[in-house]
Amino acid sequence: MQKRIAHFCSHLFIDEAHHAEAKTWRNFRENFEDKLVLQFTATPFREDGQKLDGKFIYIYSLKAAQEENYFKPIRFHPISEFNSKTGDIEIAKAALKALDEDRTGRHIVMARVDSKARAEEIFKLYQELGKGRHEAIVIHSGMRASTIRIEKQKLFDGDAKIVVCVDMLGEGFDLPELKIAAFHDIRKSLSVTLQLAGRFTRSRPDLGDALFITNIALIEVRDELQQLYSRDPDWNELLPALSGAAIEDEVATQKFFKGFARFLDQVPLKDLRPAASMVVYRTDCGKWKPENFRKGFRRRSSRDKLFHTINRDENTLVVLAATEDTVRWSDVESIRETNWELLIAIWDSTLELLYIHGSGINGEYREFAKAICGKEVKLIVAPEVFRSFDGVKRLVMNNVGLEEHLGRQVRYTGRMGSDVEAKIGQDARRTAKRAVLAGTGYQDGARVTVGAAKRGRVWSTLRLRIDSFSQ
Repeated sequence: MQKRIAHFCSHLFIDEAHHAEAKTWRNFRENFEDKLVLQFTATPFREDGQKLDGKFIYIYSLKAAQEENYFKPIRFHPISEFNSKTGDIEIAKAALKALDEDRTGRHIVMARVDSKARAEEIFKLYQELGKGRHEAIVIHSGMRASTIRIEKQKLFDGDAKIVVCVDMLGEGFDLPELKIAAFHDIRKSLSVTLQLAGRFTRSRPDLGDALFITNIALIEVRDELQQLYSRDPDWNELLPALSGAAIEDEVATQKFFKGFARFLDQVPLKDLRPAASMVVYRTDCGKWKPENFRKGFRRRSSRDKLFHTINRDENTLVVLAATEDTVRWSDVESIRETNWELLIAIWDSTLELLYIHGSGINGEYREFAKAICGKEVKLIVAPEVFRSFDGVKRLVMNNVGLEEHLGRQVRYTGRMGSDVEAKIGQDARRTAKRAVLAGTGYQDGARVTVGAAKRGRVWSTLRLRIDSFSQ
């Protein structure tokens, strides 16, 4: 059926295109590979970090929409209550007061929660506090479709002034009278925050400005949103800046991936999420030669396969190695298994450093480094490797491995736990040598995890897109 639809259509238009990477939509879109596909979205980035397929051809910024009066300004009303129930009451009171003071008589409150149970709880709260003043309704996925239609009609007819819902009433729901957002539960990502802001800031001459209300004492959001929920934020400045920065990042990412030559169709580079782990080599080559990487695979057999692609502008090489080997549980030569290993090499020509990630996580990849940057490469090991902690503030160690001689049989000790460094005695501090260090701290205001081992490996607990390795 889908192929038939594609056969009779010349174009495919996709709205809310940030959903187009979902399996069902992606499979449908693949039927239009030889047709023109146009995708539209206000948020060209996803919560799960997946990259949207396609090329950016036009960007209309949130700041431009504000300047050209398509979006109304946002007023932010913070509540500061460390008791969650008291916070809910104060949010509801502030929302009801805003309704009472609405001179247009048209504004509607949307009280957002994150579960059906919470929806019923907050619905009862608005019924009690708004009794005799404003009618409240509740909408969530546990209700019949016919009931939801009836309840939504009350909003359109002006009979109800408060709607308690999980999420945002569904995409494509058009009700400009939604002007008061009562966040009893916060959405933690920028993409959903922008979608929500767009819903409340639509401009119409007979409507006022948008009002956002939430309890800032109990906020748990991603670092990018912390400023929005501070004591005195200006959403009209911060939100366009956050949106613009996120879109610029997507454009830069798209440019990065387009710089690579063709790779395996079955393995899109943008969908790879390797662990943030690597070794670093000093180089003295003047110019690297990534096309020579095959010389670093000396034990390769005729069965093994190497797939690669190079971004010369970004000095980045990606190799996917498929090697056959005997299985550990049998000596029969004919029983073999295929092992896949991802390698990413990035050469910094300014610092003359070669960064190598290998999904095997244990190797030094010395022959690989020699093949692309010459025989003079030198692996950075202890003590220099521990400089990777430089710039990390409020560092707390949760893994400390030490080379220390405790009798004849103990040469290494490992300590794991919360702030284990504080538990290390003075004797060990004087005589032991660092072998493994890992901990958490803050860098540029963001929480980070960092680890380093004496033999040269550095790591974090993150999984990154390939473009993030070069940043």
